Amino acid sequence: MKLKDEVVGVKAEVIAPFFYHSVPTESGSATITECISDTAFNFAIASTLGMLNGPCLPETVNYHRDIVSMPFRSSVLLSDDATLSPIQVRRLNLDAEAGIDRKINDGKSKGNYKDYYSIQQVSLGATYEGAIFGLNPFKHAGRDKLVVRVGGHRQGMLLLTPTDVPDNIYLNAYTAGVFEREIAVSRYLLHTIQLSQPFTCREGLEEVRLWR
Repeated sequence: MKLKDEVVGVKAEVIAPFFYHSVPTESGSATITECISDTAFNFAIASTLGMLNGPCLPETVNYHRDIVSMPFRSSVLLSDDATLSPIQVRRLNLDAEAGIDRKINDGKSKGNYKDYYSIQQVSLGATYEGAIFGLNPFKHAGRDKLVVRVGGHRQGMLLLTPTDVPDNIYLNAYTAGVFEREIAVSRYLLHTIQLSQPFTCREGLEEVRLWR
């Protein structure tokens, strides 16, 4: 989908803590606090704007298929004040919610499906900043603020407000690779989060226009 010639600076404030299974810890995981990936943010915006076909994503992961259909792209959102909450223990009651067929039973000891696991979330009040390219979600929704859901099981929430376009932004080299584009990496955080070298917003727009 061809993107509009527009760049929107965005500030995201954490109003409900969130976590991703980022860094393994004993009996669980901790979240990388310094960024929110572009892929997670893209889906969060699309969901809030009613652009997903239903309450669930397709069973198979295909970022090219899904992102190419969105009328916007985003940079990685970065924070310099995000901190981790104390360790919390979570229980996922699969017995009541999913039954115990073989597939579920085999998955109970792993990742998102463990009965008991520990997490460390991004704390309330943390702020992230970045840019959205193409469709302006605030204009599209007729709102000067938006709330999106992020994180494991979509339990976290971000309050989005438009802000000045940043001097520099960082794209995700992993996402660029999905679209067969190679861009230089400044920091490798996870396989799916590879911070590019800094782009100006105009340079970023021109690059993500090639992601098709």
